Amino acid sequence: MLLCSPLVLAAPAAAAEVCVATTTPCPVHNAATLAAALDAAEALPGDDTVRVGPGTHTGPFSYGGGGALTLVGEGIGTTVLDSTTNQVLGGIGTAVTVRDLTVRASDAAASTGVNLAGGTLERVRVEGGQRAVLVAGGGTLSEVEIDTRAGTALRVNGGTPTIRRSRIVGGVYTADEDLTMVDTRVERDGIDGGGPSASVTLRNVLIAVDGPQEPGLRLGNGAIDADHVTVVHRGGAAPGTPGVHAAPGATITLESSIVSGFPVSLKREASNDPVGTTDLFVRRSSYAFDRVVDVPGTSGGVSELGPGNVDAESGFVGAGDFRLRGDAAQVDRGMLTGITALELGGFARTVDGDGDGEAHTDMGAFEYRRLAPVVTLQAPATALAGQPVALAATASDPDGDPLEYAWSFGATGATTTHAFAAGTQLVTVTVTDAGGRTATASAVVDVAAPAPVPTPLPDAGGTPTGPSGPPADTTKPALTKLKVAKRRFTPSTTKPARAAGGELRLTLSEPARVTLRLERKRGKRWVAAPGSRSLDLPAGTSAVRFRGGLGRRLTAGRYRLVATPVDAAGHRGATKRLDFTVVHPRA
Repeated sequence: MLLCSPLVLAAPAAAAEVCVATTTPCPVHNAATLAAALDAAEALPGDDTVRVGPGTHTGPFSYGGGGALTLVGEGIGTTVLDSTTNQVLGGIGTAVTVRDLTVRASDAAASTGVNLAGGTLERVRVEGGQRAVLVAGGGTLSEVEIDTRAGTALRVNGGTPTIRRSRIVGGVYTADEDLTMVDTRVERDGIDGGGPSASVTLRNVLIAVDGPQEPGLRLGNGAIDADHVTVVHRGGAAPGTPGVHAAPGATITLESSIVSGFPVSLKREASNDPVGTTDLFVRRSSYAFDRVVDVPGTSGGVSELGPGNVDAESGFVGAGDFRLRGDAAQVDRGMLTGITALELGGFARTVDGDGDGEAHTDMGAFEYRRLAPVVTLQAPATALAGQPVALAATASDPDGDPLEYAWSFGATGATTTHAFAAGTQLVTVTVTDAGGRTATASAVVDVAAPAPVPTPLPDAGGTPTGPSGPPADTTKPALTKLKVAKRRFTPSTTKPARAAGGELRLTLSEPARVTLRLERKRGKRWVAAPGSRSLDLPAGTSAVRFRGGLGRRLTAGRYRLVATPVDAAGHRGATKRLDFTVVHPRA
């Protein structure tokens, strides 16, 4: 029992609420210190609530009452508990719930932030400590942040704790005990442990480690059942460091998961000691096939790799973002339906990510949502014919996919310039993400014809003296260059209507509309082929994407591109032709 400050109590009631420096005092029970409030709650009958106000409250603190207790702060970072000893908060038994506060432990040897013996932590941040949270008798951690500067963030010495929707920085160790972890991120250090009774269950868990010799997931003896887990090394792993390590006597089952960034993806290590078999089962998961190590031993066991595994390491959106891109090999390659309804990000677990009409789960902790990008277009309202204007598209993708931009006049990229012909012109930009979803934005540009160029009027002697109008345009546009980076095209196996191509470059003597059409070689003759396109291009050299076709699928054969320029005055320039070949990949 801790000593308490003087407290005036009202008549006992079935339950009580005690306040300590709260923004709004309690109606009846108010204590000068948290230690006094906990002592008062022990003395009061029934289930009690202790409310703790802003500021730092120095302990240690513990509760030994017989009734249920709820210890509530005014928010993480607002209410802070610390201690002058090696433990901040203890006695968190099965009837105790702690929520909405920060526990700050020292970094001294054997220091502990919270000693959990069956109780519940909700919306709590635990900082520091050699063992930030020590689980001695089970319990529940929900929406908890644990960040230890050194040592182990969470150590399980007893009971069967459950961790949900939490973030743990500093590693997890279980000593021959059960552990269930759902919708949780483990960072810096991985999950480790051992003991014949250890049983670890993981669902929608991200394990992202940094230490050069730190494995992502390791167990010696006991069993791990990991479903939809992403295990990654964020860089600097030492040679031989495994992502998943079944140490002697362990059984690890990996389902619909990803292992990435480790010199050794999977390691099964049998033993010559009688510790039991060592088994590793990996199904519908992604890892580098050439980075699997199997260490034999007399204790026996198996490495069963498959079915449905994918030889791929990444497919992530980017550094530190371990969601999958739309073109990742792991999309829709997991089990048919998820064990949980939601993935780590809180979205639906089972989505038709590849758009084939059949929904499967993805591999890893996150599910690709297949959402379309969003784009806006900035263009001037007015322009002068033949004068280049700046155009800019601003796009984002809710899935984090990389984006490609295509403009209606053939340009690519998020920004470009273009010279329009006179008249009301509609400009459109189309954005395509890695999953093939598109979004478009359009703008109308009112393009005025150039002002008339004055011509002199003749005087009495027939000499021009004043303006009368522009001179007639008598010059035909000249298409002086028509080149493409490659002359041999192979259609994509995933988008057969389009071919992987290069860049078409055209050089014009003046602004003109260039009409492109195709011809195909039939014996000794050239005949018209499907597809055509018109491009409004400025004077000078322009570059447009060319994939070997003009919006229509081409069969294998010899083709040529026919380009004809026409200027604003209607003058048609000389036609140029460019030969190319379409070949189909071998089956």
